Amino acid sequence: MSTKVDAILDAYYNLPAALSPTCFFQPTNTTQVSQIIAFFSQAQCKFAVKAGGQMLFVGSNAIQDGTQTASVEAGAKWREVYTTWEAQVYFVPGAEVSDVGVAGLRLGGGISFFAARYGFVCDNIKSFEIVLGNDTVISANATHNPDLFKALKGGSGNLGLVTGFDFAAFTGDDLWGARVTYNHADVQKSFQPMVDWADQAAFDLYESVIRFWGRASLGVAYIYNLTSRLNLPSGLRNIYAGVVFEATTPVLTYVNEVIRDVYEPIYKDPPYTFLLAEYQPIPYIATQHSINNGGNVLGLDRVKGNVIVLMLVALGNDPIQDTRVRELMDATMGNVTNYTQSVGAYRPWQYVSYAYEDEDSIGSYGDDNVKSLKIISLKLSTMAGASDQNDMPPQTQSRNSPSEDSTTDIDKETPAKKPSLIKRTWDGSGLNPGMLMMMIKGALPPTISLAVYQSTDFAQVYSTLGYLVAIMSVLSFAILPRSKYIQTMLFNIIGLCIGAAVALLEIYCSVQARAHTTPSVKATGNGPSPGTAVSNYNSSASAVSAIWLFFNIYLVNTLRASRPQLQFPVIIYSIFANVASVYAPTFPTMVAGIAFAKRLLEAFLTGFAIATGVSLFIFPVSVRMTFFKQSAGFIAAVQSTLKAQISYLQTLEKKDMFRNPTASDEDEKYKKSNSHKKGDTAKPNGSAEAQRLKAMNEALVRISGMIE
Repeated sequence: MSTKVDAILDAYYNLPAALSPTCFFQPTNTTQVSQIIAFFSQAQCKFAVKAGGQMLFVGSNAIQDGTQTASVEAGAKWREVYTTWEAQVYFVPGAEVSDVGVAGLRLGGGISFFAARYGFVCDNIKSFEIVLGNDTVISANATHNPDLFKALKGGSGNLGLVTGFDFAAFTGDDLWGARVTYNHADVQKSFQPMVDWADQAAFDLYESVIRFWGRASLGVAYIYNLTSRLNLPSGLRNIYAGVVFEATTPVLTYVNEVIRDVYEPIYKDPPYTFLLAEYQPIPYIATQHSINNGGNVLGLDRVKGNVIVLMLVALGNDPIQDTRVRELMDATMGNVTNYTQSVGAYRPWQYVSYAYEDEDSIGSYGDDNVKSLKIISLKLSTMAGASDQNDMPPQTQSRNSPSEDSTTDIDKETPAKKPSLIKRTWDGSGLNPGMLMMMIKGALPPTISLAVYQSTDFAQVYSTLGYLVAIMSVLSFAILPRSKYIQTMLFNIIGLCIGAAVALLEIYCSVQARAHTTPSVKATGNGPSPGTAVSNYNSSASAVSAIWLFFNIYLVNTLRASRPQLQFPVIIYSIFANVASVYAPTFPTMVAGIAFAKRLLEAFLTGFAIATGVSLFIFPVSVRMTFFKQSAGFIAAVQSTLKAQISYLQTLEKKDMFRNPTASDEDEKYKKSNSHKKGDTAKPNGSAEAQRLKAMNEALVRISGMIE
């Protein structure tokens, strides 16, 4: 083996120590790849493909003029992608570690810093370029070979050899990143922020969190610098394993202790030079982006809710220790799996990029996805075999050749029938059965509250406080899934109890202030004696109540800012305490104040009861998919609108938009407009601008309808 080949093999962070290739090919374009594949296929030679920077060549990373499509060759590493586009202020969802290869990342779906905003890396690919076993070059996208297009998004590397990708790119500014380090005594403090982020109902689409057990650093960096800090050492033996579970503090606490018990002895007697445990949250909203972009074969939509992918990594250079380290990692993963299964937190899904060789990651995608992968694999094999028997059809030119895009189809199905006007109108409205159910479910509790308030008997019981029944039925958020609703309701009741206690204290202070400033009641302090006239207004009682009111407003705003996860119970507390503050100056005795507090409690609890009945019995929902679809649909509409606006503005851009035009400019413009080749057809000026403007207007109409 030559020194050059050894250097290439050592560049991979997982050293292939047990493999020594007979020969090594390093193609520089798609045409060479197709020729090599044809040779290997005819010779029935076993070969492996290594991507990750060794196939990078001039022009492989490019932003196509006038579009937001980024073309990347399969051999590139993400560090080349990030540094190439850094000057152009363009991004695509890519690896969180810059040494990862572009091709390998999309095989397992790909998790990026933009997962909550754009989904998996594979979901942002607009087109694939693939070389088949007979050296045929084809493309796969939403309209051309759509079943292969979906299968390639997470379907491993056995569906042809992908040589290029077209990504959906977007513009952006600098990324801010930081590392927060905790010692073991304070490790509990690191769990709750991760759980809060991974389990929140409305994600901050511009936020990403990863937790590591191991090393730490701190900094502010651009995306390449940020991802380069996460690189693993290269040229070492790599043993790793992964498991997926629900994000809860008890589970994270247990898993952390298990990992510490296993890793600490290895640190003291290290057979491996680098040990790491990574906790990677995957928000469920990422699956909604997948659906919006045509879907993938990962099957994560079957795993409801937000999850955490745990990966254990051990790197070293002593092959003798492989068995021992592997046994320790197997025992650790077995322990974690058994515990998460016992508490109902285990999720039967594998992220293929974190799975070890003996783990059936593809099988975890679900029977339907596995079946579809087998079908498309059979189609590809049949197509390649048929082409060989016919001396192979003319090869489709690759992206490296000066010709039109590839047009080879793997299936020749009849184009789908155009949907009817009613269906197109319905689909354009953004409504679906799940969203309609959530809208009805959210509107039903206040509707019931207002309806029963029309009853004379009900109105006599609640009098002017009946409006609070409807308000509480809304603030109970009946649209939440049952488990989340019960959790929220428990906190709401706690907030109500605290609010009632504070309200009684406010009323007591007001009554005492009135007693100390009214001569006829100073002796008892409990209010006037029977028959004694009492003024409705008392300045001291009003002043005391005003102090309480301002204190509650300050307290509530402080809590909502520092503990946003408690905003619902804090709002419940605020309404109860503030209403009591307003009415407290009118009560001459505690008897009247307590009676008022009881009426408030009845109104609040009645609203809670109506919302609970709707949530648990009338519209029981035990999954989060429906709830997230509404938010995901609106987010997708906003993104579509922004893209349309950016696309329109790009059609108006010039090389120098601030330079005043001159006579020479007009002459040059005239020459260009009259220099047509033979056979050219004239195009109306401004057609591109008109098309972009029309698309932008349509997007604005859609989002306006959703808001209304």
